[in-house]
Amino acid sequence: MKELQINSLYTLEETIAADLFEGATYPWEVLPKIKDFIIALGKTLPADKFDEVKENVWLAKSANVYPTAHINGPAIIDEDAEVRHCAFIRGNAIVGEGAVVGNSTELKNVVLFNRVQVPHYNYVGDSVLGFRAHMAEDRTVYQNTQCPDRLIEHRRRADAHIVADKESADIQHLRKRRAKHRLFRKAQQTLLERMIQLDRTVAIEMILLII
Repeated sequence: MKELQINSLYTLEETIAADLFEGATYPWEVLPKIKDFIIALGKTLPADKFDEVKENVWLAKSANVYPTAHINGPAIIDEDAEVRHCAFIRGNAIVGEGAVVGNSTELKNVVLFNRVQVPHYNYVGDSVLGFRAHMAEDRTVYQNTQCPDRLIEHRRRADAHIVADKESADIQHLRKRRAKHRLFRKAQQTLLERMIQLDRTVAIEMILLII
C-alpha cells in the first residue's frame, strides 16, 4: 500500500505539524497523537507571531478569525488562515497557513495542511487534508479519511470519489466506467426519444385510418 503512505500522499514541508508524522508510515497512525502534539507545539510557538487566546488555543496574529467562530482547544490556527462566520472547531485541530475554514464548517481531530480550503457547511473529523486540498460545499469527511495534496472534491455525495493530480489506477478505472455509463445513458435517451416519435407516428396513422 505504498500509495497510501505518508510520503506518497503529503508534502510535509507544507504543514506546521511535520514532526507529528515522524515515525509513522500511514496517516491514520497520527490521529490519536494530534491532541498531545498540539499542546506541546503550542508552547513553543513564537510570541511575536502567535497569541494563546485561551487555554491551549493558539491563534496567529495574522490569522483572520470571525467573532462568531467558536474554537475549543487544543487548536492551532496558523498564519494568514481564515476561520469564517459560525465555524465550529471542536478541538484537536491544526489549521494550516493560508487555509480557509468556511461558514458553518465543523472540525474535529484534524490536520489541515497549508492552503487547504473547506469553504462552507463542511464537516471534517478524524482526518488529514493535504497541501491545497479543496472541498466543495456541504461535504462530510470523517473516520480516518486521508486526502492527498491538491485534492479537489467536487461530487454532490459525501462518500464521493476524489480527483487529484496524483491519480491512482483505481481512479483512472473509475473515470473509464463513468464515461461508459454516460454513453449508455445517452444511448438510452436517444432510443426513448425515437420510441416516442414512433408512437406519435403510429397514433397519427390510426387516426387517419379511422377518418
